[in-house]
Amino acid sequence: MLRKMGFKNTREAASTEEAMAAIEASPPDMVLMDIVLDGNVDGIELARSIGRTHDIPVIFVTAHSDEKTVRRAVKTVPYGFIVKPVKANDLYSAIVTAFHKHEVEKNLTRERDLMRGIAETSPASIIVLDTEGAIIFANTRAGEIMGTGGDKLTTRHYNSPEWRITDVDGNPFPEERLPFNLIMKSGKPVWKVRHAIHHPDGARIILSVNGAPLFHNGGTIERVVMSVEDITERFQMESIISRQTQDLKNQNEKLTIINEALLEAQNELLEVNRQLQNNRDMLHTVINTIPVRVFWKDRNLKYIGCNGLFAADAGLESPEAIVGKTDSELS
Repeated sequence: MLRKMGFKNTREAASTEEAMAAIEASPPDMVLMDIVLDGNVDGIELARSIGRTHDIPVIFVTAHSDEKTVRRAVKTVPYGFIVKPVKANDLYSAIVTAFHKHEVEKNLTRERDLMRGIAETSPASIIVLDTEGAIIFANTRAGEIMGTGGDKLTTRHYNSPEWRITDVDGNPFPEERLPFNLIMKSGKPVWKVRHAIHHPDGARIILSVNGAPLFHNGGTIERVVMSVEDITERFQMESIISRQTQDLKNQNEKLTIINEALLEAQNELLEVNRQLQNNRDMLHTVINTIPVRVFWKDRNLKYIGCNGLFAADAGLESPEAIVGKTDSELS
């Protein structure tokens, strides 16, 4: 059935051991997996093993559709689930959809890794929180300033008791004045909010916090990004500077410039993300407006997309109608 659909280099394996050996020898583009297999483990466990070592989409093809089996299969995050007897149209649609989904996920992963790489190498500390105040990302510099590794930071909230937050003079710091709460309430950025925290070793650190909301397409806040700076020494200097001459005040202005540079680095990160989205939107618009026929195919020379002009010349109602067709089907 697969060869009739145009898929090449298909292989079959009756047992889990035979399947894993074949995959290790020559990883396929996709695996169609029956849940019941010969061997020590079933298809669900085999799919879980494949997922741990290979980036290969798996579609379950099985006669077992009971709730317990389906729940076990779903936990492996398959790209499809087809119940026997298999219909050719259903199988073909599942395979094409799985290939497309896998490609989209790879692109998203590449973009995510790019953004993570930018954040990790930034000299500015970067912390990202969800709308509940849980820290979901912190780069290496943030971990250094906050007194713990970035991974440990992601187990805390912005107001976790372990921070023992106070104002710069050691007094209790009002919850409503914490940067996260100010941003969530106003929907606007905050700059240079100062308060003190305690490191695990007991050291008291004074922070300067800049933060801004990240909005969902619907206009609601989806994330909050912050940049923290350890200004403990600066604060001590400022206490002296307030009693010194104008020349010492000029030194304080230089420190302010450094702080603004850190904020600028944060804004550049946000701009990169915005430009990535604009580039994707622009590409889609260009393809559908240029007076040139544009199409793209998969490795099996089947169409997976085209622009409106190409679809019209091919006599199709819409670009979506070309998906899965070959040149011979259009002629």
